[in-house]
Amino acid sequence: FIKRTFTRAGTTLNADYIKRWNNLDFAYLVELSKLDVYIRRIILELSLDVEHYLKVSLMNDLNGNSDENGYNVVELFLQYHPNAASDILQKANKYSFCSDLVEKHINESNEIEELALWNIVELLSFGNFMELYQLYYQLYPSFNYSTYLKSVKFIRNAAAHNNCILSSIKKPNSVKKFSKTRELSTRMGRIPELRNIDNMDGMMKNPIIHDFVTLLFVYNDIMKKTSTKQIRTKRMHEIKQQFCDE
Repeated sequence: FIKRTFTRAGTTLNADYIKRWNNLDFAYLVELSKLDVYIRRIILELSLDVEHYLKVSLMNDLNGNSDENGYNVVELFLQYHPNAASDILQKANKYSFCSDLVEKHINESNEIEELALWNIVELLSFGNFMELYQLYYQLYPSFNYSTYLKSVKFIRNAAAHNNCILSSIKKPNSVKKFSKTRELSTRMGRIPELRNIDNMDGMMKNPIIHDFVTLLFVYNDIMKKTSTKQIRTKRMHEIKQQFCDE
């Protein structure tokens, strides 16, 4: 079947290629596709929780910051990122769940004004929110997750756009542009259970594995407060059963 299909397409197959895929059953591809969908769902669920709690923690830090009124940092952010301002303005002119909010902060000259931090976080894409988040903690240094957000964004976007996650594990296209997160490697090195994993350093050089582990780490760490600890424990236990238990 494979040989006939490729011959019709004008492609000549050598014997080694045919032998390599000769025993491939379509059912295997179906199972891999189902597994890939399941992994993407996990990634999206964790990413949405991470995004929500990052916004909550940012608002909490702002509430305790007497040097910032919530408007100045937004004005500065929109100056540095005019593309974000354009995206916000576009939402006022088309059907959107947040169009009413945008319209309240646009003047007669079609310019954004009096937009506070607690307003804008509801209007930004995750990528733009990540830039705002990083800017805030550059201005007001304190504990934050900025170091990990590039990896979280990468794996989240891959899942959100229905990219095949599993196909990228063996030979990811982005490996040349990839660099590991040093802080993550340092913190993982302090966990006794991880020190005995064979080839852990080698596996973490793979962008997909690295970014998925980063997402798990941020999710597990950001939801360690008492109010969300039970949810975190239950979710992480479910993931462990799916990926680790035989």
